[in-house]
Amino acid sequence: TILDNQRKTGAYYGFYLQDEWKIFEPLTVNFGARFDVVDEYAHANQLSPRVNVVFEATKSTTLHAGYARYFTPPPLELVQSQSINKFVGTSNQSAVAQSSSVQPERAHYFDAGMTEQFTRAFSMGIDGYYKISRNLIDEGQFGSALIFSPFNYAKGNQYGAEVTANYTQGGFNAYANFG
Repeated sequence: TILDNQRKTGAYYGFYLQDEWKIFEPLTVNFGARFDVVDEYAHANQLSPRVNVVFEATKSTTLHAGYARYFTPPPLELVQSQSINKFVGTSNQSAVAQSSSVQPERAHYFDAGMTEQFTRAFSMGIDGYYKISRNLIDEGQFGSALIFSPFNYAKGNQYGAEVTANYTQGGFNAYANFG
């Protein structure tokens, strides 16, 4: 029998300010900043600015582009190395003998897209994004563990596109997307 009665309390605080300016009739700018503090396995903070521009090109066509900085703390439900060490010499010994502490992910996120309102009830849109991450957080199962453990990649790039469709009539709303 191996007992591992541990607990961890974590705190995550976030403060943000945001505003919207209608520069002139078809152009709107949203901007703001968020300050995050995490105090758990990782102790870190970050100021994350964000800005988004929306341009109504025609009565039915809207264009948008934006930037945001993101701060994502590691999940609190991770397995610490002291817990893994209790299984050394057993059939549940981890194949990974050591690891570094999981760090918060810090990312720059760029986004641009277009929405077309075909009828009063039906619209479609296309959106592209690109994300540059440092300490990209992922989760994996190492050994015969029953839970996932978070870990970091030093760097990561994510990018893609999404097509959306939305239909709203009275109290009925249908939404579909493909990425």
